[in-house]
Amino acid sequence: MIKKCKTLQEVKNEVYTLIQKPIKIAVNRGRNKVEKYNGTIISTHPHLFIIRIDNNPLISSLCCSYKEIICGEVKIKAI
Repeated sequence: MIKKCKTLQEVKNEVYTLIQKPIKIAVNRGRNKVEKYNGTIISTHPHLFIIRIDNNPLISSLCCSYKEIICGEVKIKAI
């Protein structure tokens, strides 16, 4: 069965509902490298959103685009 694709507006609405709420994020870096973080979405912009990463001394924030969610490179889940 083919998975239904989300539109850009649906993804934006989903991200807007998660602002200032704790989330889990998985980022696919290629070649079977998936990085997982806990954090909160601190701000949204027309083409991207910014996530503050919790408890990681190397990375304090992460910037992602809405298209990365559509393509499956970034996955966000509310905790």
